[in-house]
Amino acid sequence: MSRTLKEEFQHSLDLIDTLKRSSHPFVSEEYQLQVKEVLESLDQCSKMISSLGIFSDNESWEDLKTNEIVYLTIPYHKALALERVRVQGAEDRKNLVYHQVKSYNDFLKSLDHYGLLPKTHASRLESFLAGQLTIENVASKVKELSDQLRPTDAAVFRAEKIAKHKAEKELEGKLNLLQKIEAKQKDPDAPNVDEDEVRDLRKEELKLYTLKSLNTLEMLSMEVQMLARAPSRPEPPIDLMRRAQAEQDQDGRERQIEDVTGYTDKLEKNPLTEAGRPILDSMGKINRPFKLVSTRQQLQSKVRGTGQYLPTMSVEDYLEEEKRRGGIIEGGGEIPSTEKSDNDMDDEAADRETMKAREWDEFVEANPKGSGNTMNMG
Repeated sequence: MSRTLKEEFQHSLDLIDTLKRSSHPFVSEEYQLQVKEVLESLDQCSKMISSLGIFSDNESWEDLKTNEIVYLTIPYHKALALERVRVQGAEDRKNLVYHQVKSYNDFLKSLDHYGLLPKTHASRLESFLAGQLTIENVASKVKELSDQLRPTDAAVFRAEKIAKHKAEKELEGKLNLLQKIEAKQKDPDAPNVDEDEVRDLRKEELKLYTLKSLNTLEMLSMEVQMLARAPSRPEPPIDLMRRAQAEQDQDGRERQIEDVTGYTDKLEKNPLTEAGRPILDSMGKINRPFKLVSTRQQLQSKVRGTGQYLPTMSVEDYLEEEKRRGGIIEGGGEIPSTEKSDNDMDDEAADRETMKAREWDEFVEANPKGSGNTMNMG
């Protein structure tokens, strides 16, 4: 069942809300399918707008119907959806960023046509909106736009950034009011809403989306420059392998025709994957690498063995072998004492020790404790 433009656009917004609340990871297939549905629905809206001729180059802001103003935001929503697309490789990323910048460019161009761009940014956007945006000139245009939006004076840049942040907060509050009014319009029993108020809120919504678009373009500027300098995408490894295999097969067929000796310059295959094949084929050709052994008994011991190295002797056998080689010292007993006993001392030494003890006793008696230097005090 086909939808009207109003129904299709509302379907796109519902898909966007579902995408924002999605619990699937960004890289998952389920999430990417949701992103694809959003983009397809927005593209369908763009086709319907073009076929119905809703927007014209000859009309002004006053000529726009209030209920049609919201369709100016379709390129903006498409640019936001493109941010969620998963790509691989610099070339795919370059194409994705180009389409994202082009969506912002289309959105800002439509606002410029109806005179809805802020006066502070209208002059800075002239070169970016002039001419056709292509993948070849997107880098230069975005860089020029970034230079125009970023003042050279740091103080001026900081003041503009603060003012922009405050404006976004104020516009977001008005956007919340607009959403409440839209919710009331869905209720048939609700009182009619002033159309001029809705129109003014729609204009504020477009101003908010303009500021966010310019912020995103500034952030994309550096990435666009890097992607423009990135080398072209190399051939995928899988394609290289397939081409090499095809060339090898073709070379092998040519050698079979030219060389009847069976010579080949192909590398040997992994023996782990060829272990199940016999060593020689029926024609005596070697199928896989093999290793010669010294004796048949050695080969048999490996075949009937445990598959690992085990001890070849017991602990007792090892100790006997060490004894035979002299690695173990036998015997023992008490360790002779190195101290001298009284019996070993001769009589003269004993007399000297006795005299020394006596002399010490006499010295102690003649010099009692505390009788040393009295510092001339007694």
